[in-house]
Amino acid sequence: VGETTTTTTGTVIVHYKDTEGNTIAADETDTDKVVVSTTVTKTEDGEVVSTVTTPSGATYDTTDYKHPSIETTEGKVYKLVEDKTVGTESGTLPAGTTEVTYVYELVKGDVVVKYEDKDGNPISGEETGGNTSVKDEDQADTGTDYDTTDKRPGVITTADGTKYTYVKVQEGSDPETGKVTEGTKTVTYVYRKVEVGETTTTTTGTVIVHYK
Repeated sequence: VGETTTTTTGTVIVHYKDTEGNTIAADETDTDKVVVSTTVTKTEDGEVVSTVTTPSGATYDTTDYKHPSIETTEGKVYKLVEDKTVGTESGTLPAGTTEVTYVYELVKGDVVVKYEDKDGNPISGEETGGNTSVKDEDQADTGTDYDTTDKRPGVITTADGTKYTYVKVQEGSDPETGKVTEGTKTVTYVYRKVEVGETTTTTTGTVIVHYK
């Protein structure tokens, strides 16, 4: 009488995809070649006389690998879409390879530019399109480069003819350049009122104040 023992194994792989099916992070192995069952086969004179398979009772659970959000090296932020998960996240480990795919949606963000005087009062003029604030990026993909300097006029002339000259980026403001993040980044430019007797000219973005 001869007897041979064989084992069957199971592996569980976790994938991370965006809503378009693109890979956004490296695969993870939740379970790697774990024994699912053991089979003992008895033979006599070359003939199989009995085969007994015993399940191991192994289980798996991929929820440890279900990240609420993923940020790529490029600064793109993705959030988990719970109801789009593909595959069974937990249970008795099957033989072979089981795949679970978590699906994520790319997060968007805004960049807003505000114009204020030195006392924090909003100002607007023809140079700002008559607006006290404008959007530099509107629901752009996170990780997108932005630059608000093209929305920083050297002089703002209000509707009543009052002129304001650019001073600085407000302390605590978001930076003029960077990457779009989730939510809203606000860049605030501060201007000083031009007094009577001053004249202003702009040359290639530089403001020159003359006193007469």
